[in-house]
Amino acid sequence: MLRASQVLAADIAREEGDMLAPSDAAYPIWSPYDAFEGAAALMRLLDEEQAA
Repeated sequence: MLRASQVLAADIAREEGDMLAPSDAAYPIWSPYDAFEGAAALMRLLDEEQAA
């Protein structure tokens, strides 16, 4: 179902003359992997909640 929606959206965009990003392009995304500072901040908040 998702693929059909993507194909339809691409067809509509092509008809309207919009430029689509190439499907094989790489886009950077943020990941929580190795986000140790964020994990430490969450642990401090949880510790504060338990202490209260």
